[in-house]
Amino acid sequence: MNILLSAFACGPNWGSEISVGWNFCRYLSKYCNVDVITELGFKKDIEEYLSNNNYPNLKFYYIDIGKKGRDLFWKQGNWFFYIYYYMWQLRARDLAMRLMKENRYDILHHLNLVGFREPGFIWQLKKDNIKYVHGPVGGFAQFPISFIPELRLGHAIYEISRNAINKIQMRTHLRLRNALIKSDLVLASTSIDVEVIKKYYGIESILFGELGTDIFTADNIESKNTSEKLQIVWIGKYVPRKMLSIAIKAVGKAMEQEKLSFSIIGIENLFIPYVREMVIKYCNQDNVKIFPKIPNNEALSILSASDVLLVSSLQEGISAVVMEALSLGKPVICHDVCGMHDFLTDNCSIRIAVKSPEYSIEQFSKAIILLSKDRKFLNNLKIGARKRAEDLSWDNKIKKLLMLYESIVK
Repeated sequence: MNILLSAFACGPNWGSEISVGWNFCRYLSKYCNVDVITELGFKKDIEEYLSNNNYPNLKFYYIDIGKKGRDLFWKQGNWFFYIYYYMWQLRARDLAMRLMKENRYDILHHLNLVGFREPGFIWQLKKDNIKYVHGPVGGFAQFPISFIPELRLGHAIYEISRNAINKIQMRTHLRLRNALIKSDLVLASTSIDVEVIKKYYGIESILFGELGTDIFTADNIESKNTSEKLQIVWIGKYVPRKMLSIAIKAVGKAMEQEKLSFSIIGIENLFIPYVREMVIKYCNQDNVKIFPKIPNNEALSILSASDVLLVSSLQEGISAVVMEALSLGKPVICHDVCGMHDFLTDNCSIRIAVKSPEYSIEQFSKAIILLSKDRKFLNNLKIGARKRAEDLSWDNKIKKLLMLYESIVK
């Protein structure tokens, strides 16, 4: 089978959206011929990896979004990025047209970015003998209004505005509607996205999270915690939906009863003073370490030496760090929402209902105290995490995707 994949974000040694593109294409290439259209900024990492690893069925084509567009891409949530991304998608369509004249493809697949706002244009190239696949598409979930008071003023305005824009775009995004209608197969990131796609576009989609696990990760990194303290890790950017304040307050509350160690990883230098201020106010700061954005392998080493990953986010497909935690045998404490609701189980996680900031802080704190006191339960969750990692492995995921591909290719 020959696949042309559009993956704006795609490269090795990264997490999050970039790992979505990379792992889809490299695992697919074990079974298919895969051509990938991606952003020029990832070329160096990709070419270096391919020079040291054998992927004969995988070929990349690059389009430059430009320095300004690339800078905006790294500023997560910046609306101006979509101006540059729109133009990039037009050029991706033109490149796809040229490649279709030179190669025979069975499937065109628009993979990422997974957010619904920019569906690209390669759906316009679908033909009777070339099927079109869209997704996993996500981003439809709204920020819970009950959590707005927990945000700083600027963040609160941003999330209220985003909710309003989402509602308008869900109803009026004609190009997205056309892309979904044109699709032979629509993949949705979460069950919420499945519901919205059906409600607003009348399209049946398949729940298919954008991330998988590498079940061999844990074999390469030391994972034993030798401290009597429960080691907790939070990893992510300082953005509203990740609700770091809830994590800090919950850990601080639990510290009143238990000996804990808390590592916060990934905070941009600009926001470290705000985070440190919260830590001083709510926690025993001697037992809290704040790390800026560090290389992924360093973050994994810290996670590997921990006991549990704390995920306070209210809006996630299923984050890369959750998958990495499972592969390392680390259970997850999180909100029971979006991808965490769909892909985690009681055997590998403790999930907290989304009601209010006060409820979350209380329940997260109780979960931390429980794991600190009951190490047998903690160890059972660690075993469950490794088992869940095997279920959600990239290899299993891509085999399911291949079955879906085959179902639409006649």
